Amino acid sequence: MKVELLLERLDGVCSRGPGKWEARCPAHNDQCPSLSIKEANDKILLHCFAGCKVSSITAAVGVEMNDLFTATSHDQTSRKTVREFNYTDEGGTLLYQVVREDLPNGKKNFQQRRPDQNGGWIWNLRNTRRVLYRLPNILQEQKAPIILHEGEKAVEAAVLAGLPGLHSTTAGGSNAPRHTDFGPVKGRDVIICPDNDDPGENYLQEVTKLVTAAGATSVKVLRLPGLPSKGDLVEWLQAGGTAETFAALIEQGEHVTSAIVKAAPIVRERAIFRRVSDIQAKPINWLWNGRIARGKVSMIAGNPGLGKSQVTASMAAIVSMSGAWPDNRTACEVSNVVILSAEDDPADTIRPRLEAAKADLSRVFILDAVTDGTLVNGSESRRGFNLRSDLSRLGTMLEEIGGAALIVIDPITAYLGTTDSHKNAEIRALLSPLAELAAKHEAAVVRVSHFNKNSTGEALMRVTGSLAFVAAARAAFVVARDHEHEARRLFLPLKNNLGNDQTGLAFTMEPIQVESATGQIETSRVLWEAGTVTTTAQEAMAPHEANEAQSDLDDAKDFLRELLIEGAQPAKLIRTDAEDAGHAWRTIQRAQRELGVIAFKKGMKEGWFWRLDSPPRPEERQNTTKNATPRDWQPSHSSGRVGGLRSGDRKPIMELSETFRSESPLVTDEIEEVIDL
Repeated sequence: MKVELLLERLDGVCSRGPGKWEARCPAHNDQCPSLSIKEANDKILLHCFAGCKVSSITAAVGVEMNDLFTATSHDQTSRKTVREFNYTDEGGTLLYQVVREDLPNGKKNFQQRRPDQNGGWIWNLRNTRRVLYRLPNILQEQKAPIILHEGEKAVEAAVLAGLPGLHSTTAGGSNAPRHTDFGPVKGRDVIICPDNDDPGENYLQEVTKLVTAAGATSVKVLRLPGLPSKGDLVEWLQAGGTAETFAALIEQGEHVTSAIVKAAPIVRERAIFRRVSDIQAKPINWLWNGRIARGKVSMIAGNPGLGKSQVTASMAAIVSMSGAWPDNRTACEVSNVVILSAEDDPADTIRPRLEAAKADLSRVFILDAVTDGTLVNGSESRRGFNLRSDLSRLGTMLEEIGGAALIVIDPITAYLGTTDSHKNAEIRALLSPLAELAAKHEAAVVRVSHFNKNSTGEALMRVTGSLAFVAAARAAFVVARDHEHEARRLFLPLKNNLGNDQTGLAFTMEPIQVESATGQIETSRVLWEAGTVTTTAQEAMAPHEANEAQSDLDDAKDFLRELLIEGAQPAKLIRTDAEDAGHAWRTIQRAQRELGVIAFKKGMKEGWFWRLDSPPRPEERQNTTKNATPRDWQPSHSSGRVGGLRSGDRKPIMELSETFRSESPLVTDEIEEVIDL
């Protein structure tokens, strides 16, 4: 950086000859200037006669040590301007800019410049009036509160998200608010939204003093919940923050004074370590002996429609009623179960399955959503659960219900928030806190995942998304079809870092009806076979014909057949599952035509469904469609042939017949495109 930019951030600057200055040291309470600044050989040399380290001085003014070695170079060929933020006077005339640049070393840098009246720039703000960012907007609306952030990026994010209030900041962020004219805050309500770090707390303390001295009517602090270290409003919005939640947080903001600010908690970074000799050794606490441990994270993966969710329902029943595990018949200690399900409806799918499995329903809890506080009108602000930001809420729930031995997350990919499921580093960072929660509450966390369409590689590589999903699990299992028995399913170990299980289990799905307030509901349950199987996951997941690789179309047909063997499925859900498994939608549509899959409209509001042309054999049928009830499945022809559906008013539901398909294939494609909407 240029020496002029450094001098702009210091107080009490005076010249001591060419290339020499002195100023008050920002690293200590300097009453008499003790900092020497010298420009020599393209370097800025700093020396504090009170003994402050150079690193402390640069940190206090918000620059990097490397910035001291580029004093004379403002070479635009070696850096890239990313964003320019304009600071204007009351009438909108440009006073100066803050320029964000990307440096060759991968870091970012902020420079300040002012117009030179000749179409160029002067790279310092000497003798320039410093104003609040977006000053004209602040002056236009006199009643709304002024919300101060530490940087322009946060302000722009707030405006783009439509957050209430007039958002602003000061040039230089947390380093130089004292240079800013805070006159416009006189008689106004001010809210300060600091970053979650030491500079953020310093900014809060200093700005509180400055706006109070300028005549602000009130000053509040708004601490955004769930921020990581050094996080700000941008991270809060990325984690799911909304305008309604922000409004509620404003109402709950704490009025601050300098005394309160000084006592505010500060997030400090440090290494957490233990001596191994201080760690008490203990045995593994098994939920399912040798397979799934409490306090650890495990996973179950497989293709759609094979019974992964039914397996977790069976496990939930065993845990909730102190049942016996199917392999060794040992009883499980009774405990609570928590289920997060993004695909199955609790009323028409999850509860019937649990009832069929003989679960104690009073010990099973469904986590539907989380709240971000109360809105101004008194209602709760609800949103979907997010592993990135809501683990603390899950921990609070576990404490409220008295703990749980089993937590099911089905599927894991539905709760990632903005995390990229294919980036190892992001997935590991997301799953590590989940493992900590499992250990803290002694809960076995079982993550459910789908397979991709790669049918030739190692079994470990079949799980959708990053390999970190499998690597982070202490145990992983697959649910696969038995190639020799169409209706038989295999539950096989994929990896186990804790136990020595080398065998798997086999099961079938039994159709069953359970009672409800509106009549019988058709569902299914797992029937575990006695004993174990020695088939490996790699063998079960190998292509059915080892010497002949399956084409994409063959894979898609197998996928679609397995998905629809349970019965009709919503077209939107089919597309989601297909794309999660790595199938192209056009290939799925071709597979639909070759299999003779029928698309039909179930009522005017419930959308399109797909089903196989011929009903599956009784031993193949696991369940009806996830969202349909038995009274929906009524013959529409006098012959009794299953296929047509009737709506609640007994009128036939529109169906695309084979004749219609053969005569109008293009029309069918267009209808399938409508399904995408």
